[in-house]
Amino acid sequence: MKRTIACLMVAMLVAPALALAADQTAMEKERAEHRQQVAEALNTMGRLMTAFDYITFYLSGPAVVLEGFTTKPVIKQDAAASVKKIEWVSHVVNKIEELPIEPAINDLRAEVLSMVQTASPQSFPQDRAYIRVKIDAGMNVTLVGWADPIDKVRLEAAVVQINNLPLVKDVENQVVFQKIG
Repeated sequence: MKRTIACLMVAMLVAPALALAADQTAMEKERAEHRQQVAEALNTMGRLMTAFDYITFYLSGPAVVLEGFTTKPVIKQDAAASVKKIEWVSHVVNKIEELPIEPAINDLRAEVLSMVQTASPQSFPQDRAYIRVKIDAGMNVTLVGWADPIDKVRLEAAVVQINNLPLVKDVENQVVFQKIG
């Protein structure tokens, strides 16, 4: 009898913990599915993104928060519209930064991109760009994305060269080095 009562007490204590663990597993699976749906929506946008456009996101309950930068306001609009079409999304917070389009900045973008492409050619296969270039109105350069570790020394040297360009105020290298392909 004491054994039966002890077993029932253990079961009463363990059952809620098991239920909680099952709920957490189900919630994690659902969040992973939601992240995948948002990623697919962004990857299938109709607009062609360039090395000067970068979009990332995170989930905040039933909302999606978009971040990153673009030189084309229409990409910012398309990203929000693509994500809003997902059934479970209640609203989209669009924090994608619109970068200025001015001749001096555009020339600097082209020069920086050329230097980065030369330093890390594997980061630019065909029509893709694994490294993205942000140049804001203050002429601050930020590199984001990923590159093959084989290109690390050359890319670091390119960052020094970019930092020495006359118009550049600062360079921030956020590139992660990992095997590509």
